[in-house]
Amino acid sequence: MNIQLLYAVDLLFATIITLIKLSILHFYIVLFPQKPFRYFVYVAMFFCIVFWFGSFFGTAFLCNPPQKKWYTDIKGHCNDMVTMYVSIVAGDLVTDLIIIVLPMPTLWGLHMPLSRKIPIVFAFGLGFAYDPCVPKLPPFRKLIELTVLLP
Repeated sequence: MNIQLLYAVDLLFATIITLIKLSILHFYIVLFPQKPFRYFVYVAMFFCIVFWFGSFFGTAFLCNPPQKKWYTDIKGHCNDMVTMYVSIVAGDLVTDLIIIVLPMPTLWGLHMPLSRKIPIVFAFGLGFAYDPCVPKLPPFRKLIELTVLLP
């Protein structure tokens, strides 16, 4: 695979994941209009945007100049890729967990029978089962390739 294309995919990955998280958080604001809950959602949105800045610009400027990533013979330097990818995956997982846990107290506080409450909580918590497995595969795969290929 072309390294330049992989560079663009890394930048798009951070942006797309962050936009998805922000849309879910916006959905929470629409669904749960309570003022205290909204503040927590705004804080989570702030963390998602901070994650995006860190992952986007960390990926974009991992090498100085950025072309050093695919043209190894030009002057410049690259920082540790493994550390950067581990940081991105860790930050992504933390923001995902915040998004999944955020509505749970409100959902458990709903005035309805437990038999109706459990499926709703399960539907919101389904992201927890999906989250660590599917979206993180490309960065983990890349991380494994980097640790195997690098001395």
